[in-house]
Amino acid sequence: MESLPKRYAQALYSLAAEKGQVEKYQEEAKKVYLSLKENPGMVHLLSSYFLTQEEKDKAIDNVYSSVKEEDIRTFLKIISKNGRAYTVLAFLREFDKECNEALGISAGIVYSTEALTAAQMAEIAEAISKKEGIKAELTNEIDKSLLGGLKIVMGDKVYDASLVAALANLKSSIIQGGK
Repeated sequence: MESLPKRYAQALYSLAAEKGQVEKYQEEAKKVYLSLKENPGMVHLLSSYFLTQEEKDKAIDNVYSSVKEEDIRTFLKIISKNGRAYTVLAFLREFDKECNEALGISAGIVYSTEALTAAQMAEIAEAISKKEGIKAELTNEIDKSLLGGLKIVMGDKVYDASLVAALANLKSSIIQGGK
């Protein structure tokens, strides 16, 4: 059985595809996702039983007035109206996956000990895209436990060029060589 966020995501994706605006909708939805992730109070506001639906709709229109695609604001209103605002982040993640699949994009995360520049991220994405024959879309997350280097996770593939992995490989080869 499909999850509720997945059904909402598929509905919005169908609308975007019908209008031939998948990339545009995805870009706008990512803005909303980042906004909600940075301001979780908005999810609480949309889930509130103390506000009328009209007040919630006005809040959506005010906060997301820069979102050009009216359908995305409408979906936020529908989710709120149906008492499903708590699923909005999951819905937006699922929508992003739907769009990526349709556009042939593979999403992944680059873990590093410090933030990478846009140029570094572009270089890594290009290398992965070439190696895998896909279009890679990567985000950067900080992981101090790596000690140094990078770890890239794309779906079920992991490219580990971290210092921790190098030390583990060295330890393993020393142990095996000692037998």
